[in-house]
Amino acid sequence: MSNTKEQVWYSGDWKTYGSNLYPPYNGLKILAVSTYETTENPSIKEKLMSIDLTITDFTYDVNGISSTFTVSKTGMWYEIPFPMNNTKKFTVSSVNGGGPGVVRIVEEPSGIFLFIQFRYGLESMEREEIGYIMRFTLE
Repeated sequence: MSNTKEQVWYSGDWKTYGSNLYPPYNGLKILAVSTYETTENPSIKEKLMSIDLTITDFTYDVNGISSTFTVSKTGMWYEIPFPMNNTKKFTVSSVNGGGPGVVRIVEEPSGIFLFIQFRYGLESMEREEIGYIMRFTLE
């Protein structure tokens, strides 16, 4: 049997009161839906199977431009895919420039975390986001 849990993270420049009248309209929103499987082992009730991520960039579009993908292995870097068939600008990119931003699942003694490493926003106002943003609990 599987269970899902949802978490949301907002970038530091997120405005809860609405959007600007011109770009940047708002910051980033990351939605994580984690899927867990129950186990037969009584000491481990659930095991994390995967995390479906939706990264929505509100820099150039008041409704947001989303990139959706799944991560499942710890310690592996996953590139954030550029949304296909979109005429608006998705600004999430590598902190080194040029390539896609990345995320990974990190397993520590204190839990399982989502680590992000990317930059986004208008060229004149780019922001970097590097670090742990979510903890996934297994119960």
